[in-house]
Amino acid sequence: MELIEIKSLKVTFPTEAGLVRAVDCVDLQLGAREKLGLIGETGSGKSVLAHATLRLLQPDALCEGEILYQGRNLLDCTPTELRRLRGRELALIPQNPSRALNPLQTVGKQLFETLRQAGYSRKEAAAKLPELLRSVGAIDPDSWAKAYPHECSGGMCERIVIALSLAFSPSLLLADEPTKGLDSLNRARIITLLGEVTENRALLFITHDLEAAALLCTRLALMYAGELVELGDKAAVFENPLHPYTRGLLFALPARGMQPIPGRSPPLTALPDGCRFHSRCPEAIARCRSQHPPLFDTGNGHFCRCWLYV
Repeated sequence: MELIEIKSLKVTFPTEAGLVRAVDCVDLQLGAREKLGLIGETGSGKSVLAHATLRLLQPDALCEGEILYQGRNLLDCTPTELRRLRGRELALIPQNPSRALNPLQTVGKQLFETLRQAGYSRKEAAAKLPELLRSVGAIDPDSWAKAYPHECSGGMCERIVIALSLAFSPSLLLADEPTKGLDSLNRARIITLLGEVTENRALLFITHDLEAAALLCTRLALMYAGELVELGDKAAVFENPLHPYTRGLLFALPARGMQPIPGRSPPLTALPDGCRFHSRCPEAIARCRSQHPPLFDTGNGHFCRCWLYV
């Protein structure tokens, strides 16, 4: 059994501009201890999928389909059941860690309260706190514990939210753009740290950083305009990218020529007929403009949503 299995997931939001189809019929599986990279441009639906998994979306969001965690559909769970699962079984490392932390409390206070919620006694939590900070690279955990979030660098804040996510020892970490906005040195440190702390747990690594995903993940899933367009082993996706969007992202890397993809993603309130990438695709044919392609199995667990592979 997969640790988590997402089946035909749809997430929509009502807006004045129309219904936003943020996630559209996504199927995805993640095994225990597996590292899966979910990659795509801003607005492709990656973060919405993660928040839907933890049922952390705004009240007017509509989720359809199934999100099975160890066979249990999270979309059917009550608020009380979800509180027992969040943190303990599935934990989110949020974007913008400085905003995720309480600016009025010290780092130590926030970690201490989280450990108490995890079931530690006051004495046990006090003893565990420096150990938890050391596990994310704090050389002087006492000074980190006394600091307020505004006194911490971006790299420190990222490490602190990782420490918070580890307090309950969850089976699955959902890391939402954890390297975003970091300089190259802190980016490398966070990638190394995530590899260490997920050695014995599963990781859903949400990012637009292909190079970071290549270092951390064993499988990659590419999202565009709310749907998966390519899915496969890391080596297959990097060495033999099938979807023109995937190839575009790879050619946009500095090491591969830094050639940007022309155009922009379609609005999620007015998705086009046919393939959603056709207006930006250099290989589009007539069929791409009129018929929406399914996700084709091209063999060896490599899937692609493109009419070129019929």
